[in-house]
Amino acid sequence: MLGFNSLSFGALGDVSSASLIVRPLSDISKGNWVPSSGSTLSDMINESTPNDSTYIATSTATSTEMLLPAFVFPIVGIPVLSVRASSQSNSTLGVKLKQNDIFLSGCVWSQILDGLNTTYQFVLNESQISTIQNPTTYPLSMVISIV
Repeated sequence: MLGFNSLSFGALGDVSSASLIVRPLSDISKGNWVPSSGSTLSDMINESTPNDSTYIATSTATSTEMLLPAFVFPIVGIPVLSVRASSQSNSTLGVKLKQNDIFLSGCVWSQILDGLNTTYQFVLNESQISTIQNPTTYPLSMVISIV
């Protein structure tokens, strides 16, 4: 199960102080993921507060890609990618940032999941930040996979 996703810029771990929070805008590709209701994956995980009753799920190894909205870059603060997820079968969650159809160098994270809904935070370092071009010109997307 995958819930709440965001890319925030502010103090580490403190979304309330973030100068910018970017959440999934729309689906680019769904893979074998299904939403808990409706037909749009991004609507289930673009919450401002984690809500475990809305989520996307898959029972097979698959990926989904979601478009993030354009924003003025660079932003002051520490970029933190937050993903809330769980797995009853201890699957591995993979998260990648992609821009202009190219995966950003070093912007790849993985996390072994357990059965508890947990919010994982992946901090972007300076090297990773330097690979991001202006998102108002070059759309940024998030690719999420389960293996």
